[in-house]
Amino acid sequence: MLFDGIDFFNVSELERRDGMPGWILHRFPKALREQLQEDVCDLCRSVELRFVLEPLTQRGTVYVCARTCDGEAVVFYGDYQQAQVIPLPKGVITPVDVRFPEALAKLPEGRFSSRLCRIFLNSRTQVSYVGREWLHIRPPMREETPEKLLVGYGSSITHGGLARSNCNCYLQLAARRLRMHALNYGLRGSCTADACI
Repeated sequence: MLFDGIDFFNVSELERRDGMPGWILHRFPKALREQLQEDVCDLCRSVELRFVLEPLTQRGTVYVCARTCDGEAVVFYGDYQQAQVIPLPKGVITPVDVRFPEALAKLPEGRFSSRLCRIFLNSRTQVSYVGREWLHIRPPMREETPEKLLVGYGSSITHGGLARSNCNCYLQLAARRLRMHALNYGLRGSCTADACI
């Protein structure tokens, strides 16, 4: 889903609610959430905000907010994870600073172009996108992302429930090895071959 110059990957809907900052990121459309356990459907694990900085030398900030419990954001450039994990305290609009590391320009490309910034949300709660500041960006082009898509549907293990960080759950690891996107439809405590999925 494209919005505000960002590709919201593994997001099917953005929702504004009165009295709440930003846009709630939903992995599943409303009609599907109503048929399943809505609280489980709204967990923002394996959601990514993807964009390319133009020019690469700039820096800026993306703001997100974890809704009902703490979460975290992990920044990648292409397949290269940055060292810092950004805590997302419950109810706090949190800045995620973005600046392309110059050292990456010398490293080989992976399945993603290393120019592509990927903010990976690793949260057991709803997360809202609140906005961005000082960023001139564009969505990724087809040639900057993998050609193929690995779709996962299952229970908490697929969802990444036991992984320390969801970016290291088995679906993400398999997609990395196969050089594919990972679209995670995992639902903790659920997935009984739901016909609506």
